[in-house]
Amino acid sequence: MKKFFSALLILCMVFTSLSVGVSATYTKPVDPIKYNSFLFDSEYNISSDTVYNLGEWNLSNGTDPSVKLGTIAEYTGNFGMKFKKFVFNANTLSGATAGAKLSIRGEITKTTNYGTTYTMGDCGTEYITIGNLDTITGARDINDDGVIDANSGSVVKYTVYAYSKLEDGEPISFNFMRQANVYGSVFEVPASKLYSADEIPHKIDVVFYHNGSNAKPISTKTKNAEQNFEIWIDGLLYQHGNVSAGANDKTDFYVFLSPNINLVSDSEGVVSWKNSELYICSTPDGTTGGAAKSVGTNGGKYFKVYTRDTLHNELFQTATYESTPVATARTNFVTGVDSALAEDIENVYTTALSSGDRVVEVDQSIYNDPASIWTGNDSNVTLVNKAGNVFEAGDSVTGTFADYYIAVNGVYTKVVEKSFVNDYNIASKTATVNVSTLPEGTNSLQIIVAAYNENGTLAKVKASKVYTATELESNITYVIDDATFPTNAFEYKVFYFNSLDAIKPLMEALEK
Repeated sequence: MKKFFSALLILCMVFTSLSVGVSATYTKPVDPIKYNSFLFDSEYNISSDTVYNLGEWNLSNGTDPSVKLGTIAEYTGNFGMKFKKFVFNANTLSGATAGAKLSIRGEITKTTNYGTTYTMGDCGTEYITIGNLDTITGARDINDDGVIDANSGSVVKYTVYAYSKLEDGEPISFNFMRQANVYGSVFEVPASKLYSADEIPHKIDVVFYHNGSNAKPISTKTKNAEQNFEIWIDGLLYQHGNVSAGANDKTDFYVFLSPNINLVSDSEGVVSWKNSELYICSTPDGTTGGAAKSVGTNGGKYFKVYTRDTLHNELFQTATYESTPVATARTNFVTGVDSALAEDIENVYTTALSSGDRVVEVDQSIYNDPASIWTGNDSNVTLVNKAGNVFEAGDSVTGTFADYYIAVNGVYTKVVEKSFVNDYNIASKTATVNVSTLPEGTNSLQIIVAAYNENGTLAKVKASKVYTATELESNITYVIDDATFPTNAFEYKVFYFNSLDAIKPLMEALEK
């Protein structure tokens, strides 16, 4: 049975290069928080006070000079969150005890806040008792016929954030715990799944539910395989698992989520680690801590309760609650923005990432006016800046999308301007031409935009000025300055001539 890791919630990790080396003469400073030397000599090293510490870390085999692991520090100023930052340089420690393990916790500090003698890192977030979890997830009589219905309990979802600044690095483990020494389930997520060159935190949701007819599925120590855990990354199902240990009948014991970085020595006593820059979020809302909070059967801010039907509203896939769940992409979950943009956003959010950031491309007019994405004052799409300020439909927004990200259900996405292309924006009456698409040697261009009725008759036509060779050194934007030009025509065609005098087509007409 594995030994206990740590406290609840929140993650967000990332790795960065660090200088690593062997210290020929190692002297530990008086202040241990600035310099931590860890001896790799036990099967599961998680009870030491140092597993929470900030500062520089050295690893020791007890005889040779210590090897520098890296530095752990606090990091703020990114999306309004507070992170624990782990920076390692690739290195190796030999001569350790075979199978020894170091688990470094994602919480910022160590404290005692749970009403037990067990001490753990506290990030000011939430935990739930086994008794309350039983009440939430246990089977119930949903038909009032006196019979307990299987697979009828509610679902718990716990949210944390993490990211990595390197595509390859140490993985992060997320452990859903049931009191000391008892695991519910452990998920390991590679750095590539959390990679973000733009330092965009990835949202991680751990979901717990029970399949079966047990009214108290956890405290009765029965049918462990019917207790299901899932991990979702950015609203998409990543991994499913079942309880891996016996239940605990002490209903006042608590259950929590713990993020960790684990290093393990192999059978030869060698510990190796990669270049890494990881970030674990300690509180998604930017608060600085305080006593850990026990939540009741209605849940809390991050430890939330859903019915099996309503959980999917918080995610971008629906999944069957089975031993091997099947996830299906949701549709029409983006509201309050232009329909074409909504479709683009949904495509981005429902496509699994192998590595990196999600990116939505928008036209130049939208990129320069972020508030223009909204079609009214009711939308589930928000704008978020790096400081963590959130802007909703109807708010005053300045600047461009260089200053903002979009967010849906707490998942962040970068917005970039579409590559300059030949296009016509119906709403803004704007034709754009990438001059690199014109035939070589073109020294003049005139753009003609024609609007047609449903029966194919011409409703209105407008022509630009003649752009000369000097003007064609840059891309062209032609805005129709005519209030009577229709924006509701059945069809539009854009023609590209050298001029109306010569009427020589330069390329195929654009149809919209």
